[in-house]
Amino acid sequence: MPPIFTQREQADGRFTPIFIQMKSNKIHSFCKLLFLGFMLLAYSASYAQSNLNFSIETENEDSYAVLSGYTPETETELTIPNKVTIEDKEYEVKKIAASCFSQAKNLTKVTIPNTIVSIESNAFEDCSNIKEFIFEDESNLDFIGDNAF
Repeated sequence: MPPIFTQREQADGRFTPIFIQMKSNKIHSFCKLLFLGFMLLAYSASYAQSNLNFSIETENEDSYAVLSGYTPETETELTIPNKVTIEDKEYEVKKIAASCFSQAKNLTKVTIPNTIVSIESNAFEDCSNIKEFIFEDESNLDFIGDNAF
């Protein structure tokens, strides 16, 4: 595919940009490929276990589980697991995603395992009935996002 623009050197040594016209079908094909590429990068499978949803992230060749969603039920106390098994592989739960527990009005007590290193923004937004958060001993929590609680 030809570049969208290039430069031409003038007699005085300056460079002038030259825009190259691309046929509309080439632009359309390019845009489709670009869109598909972004979709593949953004794709993240979600795995449900009971009323919790998890996704898998990889950072520096280390794969771990992210608690990505919660389906409110009648329970008032919740203990987040420190590990989950997804497709016959065990992952440590290291992150609570943004808005994960948003408006979980039924919860009054949440226990957070020591494997959690990050609680993202608004993770417990509008959870006005939670009166107690318990962090397990030797917590590895390193990051708390804006308005997480």
